[in-house]
Amino acid sequence: FVKDAEDLASEYFDAGQLEKARVLLQTAITLKPDAQSLKKKLDAVEEEMLSSNEVTADVDTSASWKATKVLVTEGKPVRIQVVGQGQAAPSYRFSISESVGPAGFPTTDSNNQDMVGGMPCGALLGAILKSDNKPGRPFVIGEKLEFTPKDSGLLFFRINAPAGNKNTGKLKLVVSGAVLVP
Repeated sequence: FVKDAEDLASEYFDAGQLEKARVLLQTAITLKPDAQSLKKKLDAVEEEMLSSNEVTADVDTSASWKATKVLVTEGKPVRIQVVGQGQAAPSYRFSISESVGPAGFPTTDSNNQDMVGGMPCGALLGAILKSDNKPGRPFVIGEKLEFTPKDSGLLFFRINAPAGNKNTGKLKLVVSGAVLVP
């Protein structure tokens, strides 16, 4: 069965039916967990899934949450990656002209518009606006994130920065995997 499943998964892969190939390989691996050839094929299928459907988006580092035109689907893998211009590493200028006491910036924000608590200051964040128009919990993207959303919805991005920030620059993102652009 395992050999037949591996062969059928290869046919699904060649036909572009990646989800069927993935499910079949995962099933075969549960039957033969030490089969390295199955694991290599599953890795190749998952990489192909994450590399497909590339969409670019720009993040204005001085702005609050901004919507993209990218929809993600619950339970389907997504990759978000910041890309640089040419050989330069992706970066932006973080600038703030606020007085700060010895305790530093607050780690919580009562109006949910500035710093997101528990996440690094200056980090690229994402969030999903669910189909019921309720925002999901923000998550750290950093330079790259591969994840499987727990909710379907519209992607939003921003830099985690306190009120009064005067950041400059844009970050270019490539979002790929199970994404849709309406």
